[in-house]
Amino acid sequence: MKLHHSTARLIGLLLATAAPVSAAFAGDINIPAGTLGAALDAYSAQTGIHVLYAEHDISGVRSKAVSGDLSPDGALSRLLSGTGLVMHRHSTNEIAIVRDVQ
Repeated sequence: MKLHHSTARLIGLLLATAAPVSAAFAGDINIPAGTLGAALDAYSAQTGIHVLYAEHDISGVRSKAVSGDLSPDGALSRLLSGTGLVMHRHSTNEIAIVRDVQ
């Protein structure tokens, strides 16, 4: 999902009131290396977790392949490793990807 910051905030508020899509994830993760946008979309499709990000934050960023019996947080941490981006969980089924301010 490609969003601007203000749009992401609005959608975040709307999703915060929605029922969770999937409280638990069971299964293998299989995300090929490539653009971070495609990897995040694959992550969302495989885990059922909504991923919000600003297109300009991920533009030109590449991710490594991630596969195996991993928790959703573990898989996302591996996808974001070395990108300068971090995740902020808003709810069980919603994560925002933002630039690391450190």
